[in-house]
Amino acid sequence: MRRSSTQSPPTQLRRAAPRQTSPPWTQLVWTLCSDPHAQDPAALAHHAACIASSYPWTPSTLASLAEQLCLAGADPQYQSTHTSAAAVTQADRPVASVTGALYDALHETHGPHTAGSLLWHLAECATEAFREFWDPSLPHSMTPQNAPTCGYAAKAACSAAFIGDLFSCDLISPQHLFGCLTILLQGFISVEHCAAFSAAVQRAGPRILVPDSQQPYEAAEYFRHFLWAAGSLKDGSSVVGVSLRKGGWTRGSANTLGMEVYWYS
Repeated sequence: MRRSSTQSPPTQLRRAAPRQTSPPWTQLVWTLCSDPHAQDPAALAHHAACIASSYPWTPSTLASLAEQLCLAGADPQYQSTHTSAAAVTQADRPVASVTGALYDALHETHGPHTAGSLLWHLAECATEAFREFWDPSLPHSMTPQNAPTCGYAAKAACSAAFIGDLFSCDLISPQHLFGCLTILLQGFISVEHCAAFSAAVQRAGPRILVPDSQQPYEAAEYFRHFLWAAGSLKDGSSVVGVSLRKGGWTRGSANTLGMEVYWYS
C-alpha cells in the first residue's frame, strides 16, 4: 500500500498543537536519526516498534512526533544534503528512514488511521517549515533583505533535501513536493535557491518523473523553468554573500533522473 495515500487528517480537520513537554521517546528518535548503526533495517524496525507500542498516540502526540522529525530534517547534524549524480542511498536519508519505520510500526500496532494521521501532521509541518525558509513573502525567508546567516542557509538547504527524501520514501504526496518546488521557482534569486531546487529534485529520485493519477504534474516543465531561472542568475547571486562566479558552476547530468540540472560546489 502506498504510504502517502493513507494520510488522514485528524477529526478536527486542523493541525493539532504539539505537546509542550518533551515526551519520553524524544531522545530515542533523535538517536535513531544520528546513529549509523541504528539505520540497520532490522534494528530500526525494532526501535520503531518499541516507540509505537509504548505510548498512547493522540493527535497532539502525533503532532509532536512529526515536529521532532521535521526539526531533525532541517538540522545539518542529522540531514544530509548530498546531491551528487550517484544514487542517494538509505544511509544518506536517515531522518526519512526513521520516519518510514515509525509509520510502518504505527500502522501495524495502531492501524492505518493513526499511521496516516502521523503522515498528515508530517506533511503539514514539513511544508510549513519549508515555506518559512523559502517563501519570499514570509519574514524569515532566504532573501538579501533578511540577511540570513550561513548557518540558517544550511538549515534551509536541509529542509529542501528533506522534502525530496520524504517524497522518495513515499511519505508525502506529489502535491507537497511540487508545491515546494513552485515556492522555490517563484522566489528564485540566488545560488542558494539553485542548490535547494537541485537537492529536492535529485533526492526525490526517479519517482518525480511518474505522474500521479489524482494530480498529474509535468516534472519536465518544472525543470525547464528551473534551467531558465538558473541561467538568468547574475554572477555572484547569493543571499549569504558567497563569492561565486557563474563560470565556477558545474553543469552535469543527474543520471538517476535522465535530466540536466545545475548544482554548484
